Order: sequence, then C-alpha cells, then structure tokens
Amino acid sequence: MDVLISETRVKKKMTKFEQNIEKSYKKDFQKAKQFFLNHEYKKAEKLLLKCYKYYKNKNQLKMAYEALEKYIIVLIRIGVNQRALPRLNELLDFSNRTDNKQYKALVYGLKGIIYKNMGDINKSIEYTKNAIEFLEPREIETARDQVKLLSDIAFYFQRVRIGKGFNLRRNGTELSRRVKELKKSHPYFFESKGNGLVYPSRLAVDAGNLILSYDRSKRSFSQLKIGDYTIKII
Repeated sequence: MDVLISETRVKKKMTKFEQNIEKSYKKDFQKAKQFFLNHEYKKAEKLLLKCYKYYKNKNQLKMAYEALEKYIIVLIRIGVNQRALPRLNELLDFSNRTDNKQYKALVYGLKGIIYKNMGDINKSIEYTKNAIEFLEPREIETARDQVKLLSDIAFYFQRVRIGKGFNLRRNGTELSRRVKELKKSHPYFFESKGNGLVYPSRLAVDAGNLILSYDRSKRSFSQLKIGDYTIKII
C-alpha cells in the first residue's frame, strides 16, 4: 500500500515537473517570436532552435514547424544561407507528409531567396517559379477592366516590346502603373527573371491572346478556359 502511495506521489511530481518545463518552453517561444518581430535575430536564433527540437520531440508538430519556419528565416536574415538549406529540407519533408501546399510554397520561395543571395540566379528563378505554382489558384476571378488590361499586356509584350519586360520602378506610363496594380492583385500573371524587369507569365500571355481573339470576332464571354485554369469575369 505504501509503495502504491509513493508511486502516485512520484507520478504527480513528474507531471508537475513536466508542466513546468512546458510552461518554460512556452515562455521561451513567446520571447523568440518577440525577438523575431523586433528584428533581434541573434537573440531569436538559439531560442527558436531550442523550441523546435523540444516541440518536435513532444510531437507537437504545429508548434515545432512554426519555430522551424522562423528559425530558417532568421538564418537567412543573418546571412548563413548554407545552414538554412538542410533545415528547409526538414520543412519540405513535413509538408510532403502532410500535403501542406503552403509550406511547400514557403520552402521553395525561401530556397529562391537563398540561391539569389548566393548568386545563383537560375536556381533562384526555378525555385521561385515552383513556389508560385503551389500558391496560384486554378480558378481566378478578375474584373472586366483587368481583362482588357490582360489583352493590352499580351499585345504590347508580343508586338511592341517584342519580349522585353516591364520596368515597374518607373511610373512614366499609364500602362506601367496599371501593370503594377494588376501584379498586386494577381501576382501569378507575372514573373521575374532576376534583371529588375517584370514579364507576363505564360498564363497571362495565353489569356491575353484568347481575349484578343474574342474581341476580333466580337464574341462575348464570361470566363476563359486555359489549360487547368478558369478565369471568371466578375
């Protein structure tokens, strides 16, 4: 009987001890996130890694990979890109196991940033394109005036600029201003090639050409079907 009482007390003490550890890590995680928000990356670095390992070991995966995500961003911000790459693979493994497209997009987007920082523009563009593929919707809603803009972009890009991109840093023309606005609302209609210019994506060009063909034949339409994509006019 005394042995049972003793074991019960030990279990209660262990539970209390574990609860205190849990509270301690919770506080550390809150501190780390605050350091992160304040751009105090050196202070955040060790705490985030510590929390990631703890929550992963406890199988609290949501907390673990939130800590890992911020830890990777910290490594990039302090300039240790090579250390960030293997950690990104851990995040990618988690996203593959859970089929989490947002994390996949994040991983590819961060890899794009890392390779750009390391001077490998081709790899940076490749990973950035992969990130966009996971983020872009297959069903797109756009306003009627934006549809007209798509046709103008397709025409201008293919017939006037002959494949040259748009410099959105210059606000000299009405078209460049409208392109900038469209990019904000529909980023998947554009891509960058690392030279400071913005180019219409294949989807934007195909949509613009289809609109031009409808306009020439004076055919009305309420949506565009382009491969796997449906563009609805609202």
